[in-house]
Amino acid sequence: MKILVIGAGSVGGYFGGRLALAGHEVYFVARGQHLRAIVENGLTVRSIQGDFTVIPQAREGFEPLHGLGLILVCVKCGDTAGILQMLKSHTGENTVVISLQNGVDAERALMESVPRERIVGGIAFIGSAVESPGTIVHTAAGKITIGELDNRRSHRVEELKNMFEGAKIPCAAAPDIVKAKWEKLLWNVGFNGICAITGLSAHRVLAHPPTRGIVRRLMGEHIDVACLLGIEINPALAEKYIENTAKGGDVVPSTLQDVRNGRHTEIDVMNGKIVEEGKMLGVSTPYNETVWAAVSAIDAATRK
Repeated sequence: MKILVIGAGSVGGYFGGRLALAGHEVYFVARGQHLRAIVENGLTVRSIQGDFTVIPQAREGFEPLHGLGLILVCVKCGDTAGILQMLKSHTGENTVVISLQNGVDAERALMESVPRERIVGGIAFIGSAVESPGTIVHTAAGKITIGELDNRRSHRVEELKNMFEGAKIPCAAAPDIVKAKWEKLLWNVGFNGICAITGLSAHRVLAHPPTRGIVRRLMGEHIDVACLLGIEINPALAEKYIENTAKGGDVVPSTLQDVRNGRHTEIDVMNGKIVEEGKMLGVSTPYNETVWAAVSAIDAATRK
C-alpha cells in the first residue's frame, strides 16, 4: 500500500517504520533535525520487539501524492490546523485517513478538509519517544484500534486490520470506536498529567502509594463523566490499566515528554476534556481540575 505518515515522531515514526519494514511504500512528513537525520541515515527504531532501520522518503512536504491508500495523522492535536491543507491535497477518492492523535475529538478537526466518509477512527496504544534525531525508542505496547465512525462493520476496516497485522502491528476492529476512544482516554487522564507534574514515569508514579491513589481518583472522575454522557465504562478497566502499566515496560507519557522538551502539551484534550464536560454536566472533577490547572500553567510559561 502507498502510505503517507504526517508526523514522524514517537507514534508516527514507530507505526510508519513498521509499515515500511513490511514493504509498504511509506512517505514521512517530518521537520527539523529529526527530518535531516532520517534523510541522511534513515529512521531507526529501538524496540522491545527488536531493533530495525528503514530508509523512507521523508520531506517537510510533498507534491500531491496520487494513489494513496492510507494517510496516518500523527501530529500533536495543537498542530492539526497547520496540516489541513496538506491533508486535503493528498486525499484521493480511495484514500482512507486515520488519526492516531490523542483525545476523543480528533476526527472532527480533520473533517474541515476531508470528507467524513474518508475517515476511519483510530487509537494508538504505545509507549515510545524520540530518543534523538532519527531514532525512536519503543518501550511498551505498540498496537492500534480502528473502526468506522458510525460503528458499522466494513470491508475496508478488515483490510486495514489485516495490513497492520501483516506489518507486526496488533490491530483490533472496534464495534464502538467512540467508546473505545473514551476507554483509551481513561489511561491518558490517569497518567499523563500527574507524570508531567511530578516529572516521573508511569512506573515511578505507581510505585508511590499516594500518587497511585491520585491516578485512581483521576480515572474515577473520568468514568463518572463518561457515564453521564451515555458512555458506559467498566470501573474494572481502571484497575486493569494500572496493573498492566505496573507490569509492562516503563512509559514516559507524552505530556511529560512535552514538558521536558519545552513543548506545548495536549493536557486540554486529556484532563481538560474531563473538566470541560464535567462543568457542562454540573459534575465536580476536583482531581482533574487540579492536574489540568497545574499543567496548563506550565504551558502558559512555555509560551512566554
